[in-house]
Amino acid sequence: MALVEFGLVAPILFLVLFAIVDFGWVFGQHLDVRHGVREGARLVSVNYSPLGDEGSAQTMALASNICGRMDPQGLTSIEISLKNAASSQVGDLAVVEVISEASPLTGFMPLIFEGMDLRSTIEVRLEADATWADGVGAVTCL
Repeated sequence: MALVEFGLVAPILFLVLFAIVDFGWVFGQHLDVRHGVREGARLVSVNYSPLGDEGSAQTMALASNICGRMDPQGLTSIEISLKNAASSQVGDLAVVEVISEASPLTGFMPLIFEGMDLRSTIEVRLEADATWADGVGAVTCL
C-alpha cells in the first residue's frame, strides 16, 4: 500500500523539487544580468577605454568588459546595448541594457522558461564625454 501511495505522490514531489531548482537557477541568472548592467553603467558613465579606443571599437571593448564582470554560468547568449539619450557630453544620459535568454538547469519546466528573456536596463549620467558609439551586439561571454 505504501508503494502505491509513493507512486502517486512521487511525480508531484519531484516536479515541485525540480521547479524549485529551476526557478532558483533562473533567478541566479537574472541577478547576473542585473549585476552586468550595473557594472556596465559604471563603465559607460566614466567613458572606460583601456586601450584608448573610440567609436565602435570602444563599444565592443565595453561590451567585453561587461561580460568579464558578470558570471555568465548558464547564460547562453548575452546582448549588450549602449545608447546615448541626448548627446555625449558630461551630464547627459546614457542607457545600458543587457538581455539574455533564460536557460533552466533541469529541463523539467520547458513551458515556463521557453523563450523567456532576462532583461535589465539602467539610465546613467555621463561623468566624462562619451567617445563610444551607440551599439547593440550579441556577445559570447566565456
